[in-house]
Amino acid sequence: MSYNRMAALTYAGAFFNRVCHDGKNATRAGYPPVINGVTLTPGLALADIGPIPDDFDCTHFISCCLGRGRGRLNVGGREIVFSGGGLNIPSPIHNGVYGETYAPRLVGWLIANCAKVISHRFLGNGDFFADRMINENLSPGDVIAFSDDEKVNSDGTGNYKHMVLVVGDQGLISCHTTSRFGHSYKAIGHGHMTLLKLP
Repeated sequence: MSYNRMAALTYAGAFFNRVCHDGKNATRAGYPPVINGVTLTPGLALADIGPIPDDFDCTHFISCCLGRGRGRLNVGGREIVFSGGGLNIPSPIHNGVYGETYAPRLVGWLIANCAKVISHRFLGNGDFFADRMINENLSPGDVIAFSDDEKVNSDGTGNYKHMVLVVGDQGLISCHTTSRFGHSYKAIGHGHMTLLKLP
């Protein structure tokens, strides 16, 4: 399975603070077409929407970064196309939403299809060993999944709550729900992490 890290990183840089290319933003209640009276459109700045009630878009954003989506943005008066990393991420929602939107399922799909778990399944967020594993093993374009516990469900998934894309050395990350680009993974408040090395 071919993965273009640079494309994934470029997509993350273009859309970390924007509605993704499919014009959708996940909330705990679904994918509303209008939030705070603003109709969602591809590439719309999240700042133009304001605080999104029950925002839950992290996994959707990571799917878009890693997958086969294509988004267009006007940059300096030119329309630029930004493509994701090219992985064949499943899209189970089927209402125009691109990719997987549920963190445990995306983590499970990545592990089953292309990702290698670094060290062991759950590392402590922010502890010295985890920090060393990130610095020694992850590169821009890899993924970190966060959980509040170390449980593995009967279907092999964990109780993952958040996902981020590594965009720089020393665990600098990008994500949605809280829009971040170039922030430390240590800013994420969940106690456990799974480090996913992509091909």
